[in-house]
Amino acid sequence: MVKNQTWIAILIFAALVGGMIWLNKEKETKEAEATPSAEEITLVFNAEEGIVSSVQIDTAAGETVSLEISPDNAWIVKMPIEGAAEPGQVGAAVSQISSLRNLGSVDAPLDVLGLDKPEYVITVKFTGGKTHKLAIGSITPTQNGYYAQLDDNQVFIINEDGIASLTPLVAAPPYLATPTPQPAIVPAITPTP
Repeated sequence: MVKNQTWIAILIFAALVGGMIWLNKEKETKEAEATPSAEEITLVFNAEEGIVSSVQIDTAAGETVSLEISPDNAWIVKMPIEGAAEPGQVGAAVSQISSLRNLGSVDAPLDVLGLDKPEYVITVKFTGGKTHKLAIGSITPTQNGYYAQLDDNQVFIINEDGIASLTPLVAAPPYLATPTPQPAIVPAITPTP
């Protein structure tokens, strides 16, 4: 027959095993909550729309820069002056556009968010045929994002770093550097006596 002390030891052992299992599950739950998953990141533009084929950025001050991919797959600056584009700068800009994140929706009047007269309007065309207009309003009070509106519909906060890398394209369009011609060296002529 099993003694009372043996039953007590078995019960204590079972309680310890149950407690350890519960603690491990609690730890896994906390780690899962603390680690953001890829599903939690919401991109502004859907990847199924294709790749970016043209971008135009208009400012409230009336400045415009327009970039598009040519039939031979080279990026060109269409506005303010047409010319070849620096592929590295355009590639970085297109990469930023594709990775713009929606940080959460906002429900407030457009004039409060700076969207009644947006600072920037970014028009993006994709190879899939869709064109979207993204209006950029005021910076958020925490300065980690901007208020944005996609196609006059959804109002949300967009990540600040993505916009901060696109807006300088207006002031300095990404023209391909062309070599500056050097003046020809003319040999010195010595007068004959």
